[in-house]
Amino acid sequence: MATLNAGSLNFGEDVFLNPFPLVREFAKRMRARKIAYELECYDVGHVEACLRLAQEGVISLPAPFDFVMGVRGGIQATEDNLRFLISKLPPGNTFNVAGLGRQQLPMAELSLKLGGHARCGLEDNIYLSKGVLAKGSYELVARVAELARSAGREIATPAQAREILRLGS
Repeated sequence: MATLNAGSLNFGEDVFLNPFPLVREFAKRMRARKIAYELECYDVGHVEACLRLAQEGVISLPAPFDFVMGVRGGIQATEDNLRFLISKLPPGNTFNVAGLGRQQLPMAELSLKLGGHARCGLEDNIYLSKGVLAKGSYELVARVAELARSAGREIATPAQAREILRLGS
């Protein structure tokens, strides 16, 4: 599995370049190698770009979408924004939320309550709580598992996770 970034954006003080010809080429190479993708979206325009790429036949839907929220230059990590992103998805697609920094756990909790999934780990956040560094991603994963149970969600087995991500067996 690999990430297919849906478009370009200002990323903090840098520019994260993913022009459509490059996105199309990555999608073509992934399809040729039978690599499953998650559609990584940093803003609502990226969701709409994925829908357009699907209309063009570049990608296939349904697919897992990964909403990365809280990057300066992308969509901010708020409940209204997440609900809006979800509203753009056609039926059958799944979504996952990656809140950056201090937004990781609150956005994971919200995503789980709204029927989505959560990405967590040291890539996006290094704190377990304010001022408390996580010893590793495992602590963040354990915390998200607690949030899932609190939201009435069961933790996916490896086989269920492969199904959700459309990875086959």
